Amino acid sequence: MRDAARRKTTELRTRFTERTDLWLNAARQVLEVSVLRPSNFIGWGRWVHKLDSELQLYNSDLMVASLYCWERRLFPLSFVEVEADDEGKVLSIARRDGDGR
Repeated sequence: MRDAARRKTTELRTRFTERTDLWLNAARQVLEVSVLRPSNFIGWGRWVHKLDSELQLYNSDLMVASLYCWERRLFPLSFVEVEADDEGKVLSIARRDGDGR
């Protein structure tokens, strides 16, 4: 059981950070949780909700592809530079229009 728990904890990264609450227009300290495997994103959100349904979850209901783009400031009509391996697996992606961020 302990080994299974250790394996699970390596699938997540956590850190305390500050975000703006859009409804209150105020800064809030939050625990940011990142998944290492995007395909597990929805499952972890459900797991956290079952663990404590009183927790406020943000962005846990977003589509993974959209979340990836928003976090990296990529937009549907952006010019991007993509690096891929011989099998077509994307190794890196960066926006190359506007301010380049």
